[in-house]
Amino acid sequence: MHWQAYQFVSAIRTCFPSHFRNKSVLEIGSHSVNGSIRDLFDTEDYTGLDLSEGEGVDEVISGHLYSSDKRFDVVISCECFEHNPYFVETFENMINHLAEDGLLIFTCATTGRPEHGTSRTDPSMSPGTSSLNWDYYRNLTEADFKGFGKELSGSLFFTNEYSQDLYFIGVRSDSLVKQLNKSTPDLNSSINAYREISRDKMTVFSQFTSIKNNLFCPDFIFYTYNQLKTCGIVQNEIFSRSVRQSYIYWPNNAKVNFVLAKILDNEENLDAAYLYRKAYLYANGNAFFSNAYADFLAGIYDYKNALKVLMEIPHVVEQTGLVIKVVNLQVKLGEFSRSLEFIERALDVQQNNPLLLNSKLNIYQKSGADRNLIRSLADKILLESNPPEWVESRCRSVLMGLGS
Repeated sequence: MHWQAYQFVSAIRTCFPSHFRNKSVLEIGSHSVNGSIRDLFDTEDYTGLDLSEGEGVDEVISGHLYSSDKRFDVVISCECFEHNPYFVETFENMINHLAEDGLLIFTCATTGRPEHGTSRTDPSMSPGTSSLNWDYYRNLTEADFKGFGKELSGSLFFTNEYSQDLYFIGVRSDSLVKQLNKSTPDLNSSINAYREISRDKMTVFSQFTSIKNNLFCPDFIFYTYNQLKTCGIVQNEIFSRSVRQSYIYWPNNAKVNFVLAKILDNEENLDAAYLYRKAYLYANGNAFFSNAYADFLAGIYDYKNALKVLMEIPHVVEQTGLVIKVVNLQVKLGEFSRSLEFIERALDVQQNNPLLLNSKLNIYQKSGADRNLIRSLADKILLESNPPEWVESRCRSVLMGLGS
């Protein structure tokens, strides 16, 4: 689930906090694909339905066929209706299972969203429908729900045209209609803020005041950090406070741990080391977090453990930047033989890569290799590898220094 849809539900959580704590929840399409909305609810009474077994699925059944005598305080479906040929029947069945004082929430794709989750695209994006060979996709608009949901006393639609999202919240009782009407300005403010951030990342700073009370999901935190890491985002007070709050909900999430580590690192807080390590451990071998932890270790001169972390990354020899990091660490540790062996392994995969050949040249120079070996390699780089200008300049400088 992308961060904009998640943050819509988070905005509702801010406006209706009691419905997210110790309440009964029914989720249609609960298989966790890139995160789950379940994390926003503080409750044990949670029933997740989907078309196939998987993480977050309590019962395998189509949403339009589910039947229970129980009525739920929250009925929710996120990013599913576009894959569901029975979306109208599912929507009506969600209302049927909604308690009198309940909230009905859904998000789905709207105009402009590229097709996904089908045999023509990537079936893994919609594992449930793919398991039944439904092979259906349709972006939806408010007009597709016209005439339905008459049992609801109040409802609102929202659209984020930049993330191609359609959002909905509906209520039954008059008391919740009043609360919804009272909350509408705040919901509009939050959704407009996320819309603007989707349009232009630089608006984050000006929009923070509109969303500061919403819980930030891991993907939104990570997106915001990556987009604005060179613009002082880790020094921003609202962002820092929001990441700390999110850490309470997602203490084992690699993205949250990593960004909080960056914030603490900026504050020269020693707990940053612990969080970098947690991000690395909970990332299950993801190269980004392993690389970040290795950079941190190298920054405190723990070259041995930094090297160990990098060497655990799958297919490391296929990634030029990581290969160069590994070699540089080996050289700093005086492991010249190992560094030459490793660079040769990488060159077997990336033949005549000028950056790797330049790294090999550096090993030769650092280890005091024979002048003829250095000259031969510098010539090879110039003649056979089509080097970038800075590598070419370095090789010519090396050759000039060697003389005739």
